[in-house]
Amino acid sequence: MTATCKDIDRDKLKDYVVWWFDPMQNKWVVLENSKVDLDRSTVSAPLPHCSAYAVGPRGGKAGW
Repeated sequence: MTATCKDIDRDKLKDYVVWWFDPMQNKWVVLENSKVDLDRSTVSAPLPHCSAYAVGPRGGKAGW
């Protein structure tokens, strides 16, 4: 999955990751294999399963 984040400042985008919602824990979890491409303003990660996903800063809240 690749999300385009052209409206996010480069300084903030470098800390972005892909999150997935774990219904068993009832919380958002970081996909540790997330990759940021600052030249293309994208955040990518291979998706391990069908689920709810979001992109946002590491340490922040996802799914907002």
